[in-house]
Amino acid sequence: GHQEQGQQQQQQQGNQQAPPDLIDWRSEVVLNVTIHAAMKRNVVADEFLVLGSQPLTALHDHLHCLAGAHLHAVGGEGSGAAYFYAEGCFYNDTRRPNAEDLSAPIKELFRSKGVLPTHFFSHGGMKVACEGLKEAGAEEEGNLRTANMQDTTFNQLALRLTNFPSYIFCHLGCCEHLIEVRDVRAASPNDPQSRAAYPVALIPRGGFGMGAHRRCDICDANPAAKVAYDDPLGMLNPTLYCTRCFLMLHPSGQALPPATVFPYIRYDDGGVEEEPGMEGVGQ
Repeated sequence: GHQEQGQQQQQQQGNQQAPPDLIDWRSEVVLNVTIHAAMKRNVVADEFLVLGSQPLTALHDHLHCLAGAHLHAVGGEGSGAAYFYAEGCFYNDTRRPNAEDLSAPIKELFRSKGVLPTHFFSHGGMKVACEGLKEAGAEEEGNLRTANMQDTTFNQLALRLTNFPSYIFCHLGCCEHLIEVRDVRAASPNDPQSRAAYPVALIPRGGFGMGAHRRCDICDANPAAKVAYDDPLGMLNPTLYCTRCFLMLHPSGQALPPATVFPYIRYDDGGVEEEPGMEGVGQ
């Protein structure tokens, strides 16, 4: 009698669905996705655990890029246009009405030159990938496919697990990040159970070579506050300046043409690291 009751309780628990705000670890999968820095492609900038049931935009919204941080720091605002490219398909973020199709020039080049995407030469997975893309509502354009990022979940993708970058994320017009999918596994009770916790960041800001605190290139003592590109007085291009060194070389607070000066962005939190007295200097 006790054994039958225990079996019935286990069966009832197995039939129960998880609340909407919690993951159902019995049927959910977890992917380990690594994103490389745009300018330093051998440097890992971010690493996340994402759910198979999440749309691709969930990862897009959590990616941190210094180019985007600089754009916001100077009052700029991008169109939100972006795409993931994986296995011959461009997944475009079309949530904003003014978002342009960044993949259009590439698709036109492929068509005009008769270039085949690399996935056409892979062994095996093409048929599976095509079927998954059709389920995701992908439209075929010659040898390439296009789908909406926000309407496609990771479960609908046919991905290859590698220890090297295999896919691309592009935003801000031409800022490209290499992406690799390192692992796919079944979820477990030991994983964070709240859906709101995903994507889970595995690397703290400033990890794996993306230093959170950079020092001045001139004195090598004080923290950087400004970054100057094409500065005739700079030692490097770009040159990082602290408050004191910038004002010593630029008493007017303005860099000499053709230099362009931006606030120095710390990678750890994406915020602007301004020193006292530097507000507006070099703008």
